[in-house]
Amino acid sequence: MRLKNKIAIITGGGRGIGRAIAMRFAEEGADIAICSRSPKELHEVAAEIEKLKRQVLVLKADVSVEEDVKKLIESTIDKFGKIDILVNNAGKCTLRSVIEMTYGEWTTMINTNLNSAFLLSKAVLPHMIERHYGKIVNISSLVGLKASALISAYSASKAGLISLTQSLAQEVGRMGIYVNAICPGCVETKMLEEVLSEGVIKMGIPDEKTFKDLLTNDTALHRLATALEIATTALFLASEESSGVTGETITVSAGQKFL
Repeated sequence: MRLKNKIAIITGGGRGIGRAIAMRFAEEGADIAICSRSPKELHEVAAEIEKLKRQVLVLKADVSVEEDVKKLIESTIDKFGKIDILVNNAGKCTLRSVIEMTYGEWTTMINTNLNSAFLLSKAVLPHMIERHYGKIVNISSLVGLKASALISAYSASKAGLISLTQSLAQEVGRMGIYVNAICPGCVETKMLEEVLSEGVIKMGIPDEKTFKDLLTNDTALHRLATALEIATTALFLASEESSGVTGETITVSAGQKFL
C-alpha cells in the first residue's frame, strides 16, 4: 500500500474529484479527514471509506474562513496525531463576463479556489515542518494555464494557485515538504454538469449535450478526463514515488485543447 499509515486532509471531499481522491487514498492505506459545506455528501463518502477499514474524520467547514481552517487542522491532529498530506481541492466556478460579474461573485471564487489553499497550507505547515515531512497537492485547472471567456475569476484563482504552488515549493523544499499542482481539463463531475447548464444559457449553445460534445471533440482522446484519473495522479504526488517532484504542474485533460 502506497499510503500506509499516512494521514490525509482532502477539502471538497464530498463529491467529484475530492471524493475520488479520498477513496483512492483510502484504498492505498491512508486515514482520511474530509471537509466541505455539505455534510450529507461527506457522510456518504465516509461510509465508503469505513468499508475499506480505514479511519475517517468528517467536518463541515468553509475553508475560505480562517477559523474553520484552524478547527479542521486541530481536529485532524487531535484524532490522528499528525498530518502527512494536504489536498487543496475545494473549488467553485461561475460563468460570468467581467462586466456583469459582481465583486461578491469575484471574491467568492478567489476565496474558495485560492485563498483557502493559502489558509490551509499556512495552518498545516508548522506541523509538517516539525516532522520534516509533508505532501501538499493543489488542484488547479487547465484554464489556470490559459483562460477563455466568461471564466476570468475562476481562471485567475487557478493561475494564482499554480504560482502559490511554485513559490511554496521553493520555500519549504529543504524542510522535507513537497508541493505540486494538478491541472485537470474538463472532468465528468457534478461541477461540470452545473457549468454546462449555465453555459447553455450564457453561450447560446442549443443544449447541454451539444456543449459536452464540443468539449469532448476538443480532446485528443475524444473523451473527457475522469475523476479517477485525477485521483491517480494525486496518489502519485502524495506517495514516495514522486520523491524527485516538487514545484511542478501536471496536466490531466485527455489531451484537451483550448476552444
